[in-house]
Amino acid sequence: MKHKHNPSVLSGDALPALETWGAHPELKFGDLTLDILKASRADVAAADDAVEAKRAELKQLIGIRDDKAAVLNDQISRVRSGIRASFGPDSPEYKKVGGIRRSDRKGRSRGLKLAAEATVAPAEPVPQAAAA
Repeated sequence: MKHKHNPSVLSGDALPALETWGAHPELKFGDLTLDILKASRADVAAADDAVEAKRAELKQLIGIRDDKAAVLNDQISRVRSGIRASFGPDSPEYKKVGGIRRSDRKGRSRGLKLAAEATVAPAEPVPQAAAA
């Protein structure tokens, strides 16, 4: 897996390297020059700025989409309620618009309650005092 580097951290790490190398221009690192390092830092900063601008734009678009989705959700809820009121809670039309028909609903099960009562240990009888 490729390791992703944080552009902000790299940009900060490049500053001391640029300052130190600028103070000692006699240093050589193969074909890497001070100008190449400066250009690379500027490229990363520009790309990071572009990403942040798109991220802000995307955040705004997501907000607009979510607002429109909330309106649509309210409208669908109103339609379901109207279909239920017009055709009844057990109608195929109500089921078709996403409602749960009354006949399709599961009834409350007493089985759990009865099972819970059966697992409770009965109280021990209280010993009776001997009659004198």
